[in-house]
Amino acid sequence: MSCSSSFGLDPGYRSSSLFHSMGHFFGGCDPLPYGYEFNGLERSGFSLLESLRTAIHFWTDPKASLPPLVLKVAAVALAMLTLPFTLLGSIFKAAGSLLPHTFSARSDKEIPATSKEVIDQLYEIHRIVHQTAKEANLPYILFSGSALGEARTQGIIPWDDDIDYAVKKEDLPLLNSLIPLLKNKGVVFEESLPVKLIRHYCIKLDPAMRRSLLGYEPKAYALCDIFILENGTTPSNEQGWIFAHPLIRQQFPNEWLKEEEFEIEERPFGPQSLLANCLKNPLSYLKRAYGEHCLDEATRTQFHLWIGSFPFLPFKIPPVIHKITPGYYAEGRKWRRLS
Repeated sequence: MSCSSSFGLDPGYRSSSLFHSMGHFFGGCDPLPYGYEFNGLERSGFSLLESLRTAIHFWTDPKASLPPLVLKVAAVALAMLTLPFTLLGSIFKAAGSLLPHTFSARSDKEIPATSKEVIDQLYEIHRIVHQTAKEANLPYILFSGSALGEARTQGIIPWDDDIDYAVKKEDLPLLNSLIPLLKNKGVVFEESLPVKLIRHYCIKLDPAMRRSLLGYEPKAYALCDIFILENGTTPSNEQGWIFAHPLIRQQFPNEWLKEEEFEIEERPFGPQSLLANCLKNPLSYLKRAYGEHCLDEATRTQFHLWIGSFPFLPFKIPPVIHKITPGYYAEGRKWRRLS
């Protein structure tokens, strides 16, 4: 996901110069050449900058239930606490951008796949989510990388590590009412402050039920995202569906749907006759979000907090950082697309 200029956007969608600058700081703001691959230094930089991104979420959330002063204090405290990571990340990213880059359009088979135990959990989460949503008439859709995976492989992209869902803001009360039911079935909502602040949900299998649901105890655990979309003005000055949170809109400016694109069709997704609510005609959205070559290129371009390849460090960032920025996990990987 990338950043774009705010020119032509309505005041409710237009981002501040700070947001735009931060987008460039984090990287991935401008469209990248086809087949562009980030090097190890850049990947390290992206990973280390995730804690600062969380601090910005604290500072900017206009809908958080916590008092504004509490949010400001939390943002400053987190930014100061993680300042060494921010400085190191910016140095790594800047240094990496000066080095020569490789360009390739590799096939899916040339990129290491996500572990089977993570994929097993993702499909089990999806089985429960889809069944529950269908029974409750909750019109969710596969979104982002999962919409791309459905279009490419009728399942999860082999190197992806989560499933992305989207729900309209008007359906949020129904979604919230399903939380206890999902918990009883083994899917729990991640209890973490940043998740509550940035207005999207992370869900995972209940640790107490993972073994009974999967038949074994995995060493890694998987998270899925549920994003909230609201009706608003898109970057093309049309009415459509955009992220409800302004910072997420700024972070992922190509992630929006025209009114006519939000048309749902139930289709196969994954093994064992699983089904999912998919966009009926996803190609225009996918090309806008991922680029013209989205159905055949295979490139990883972003990383979770502690799994970037650190070229000079033979170890991962300590798990204690998980307490600072919940919602990420040490064993898995998440990759942002080219656009």
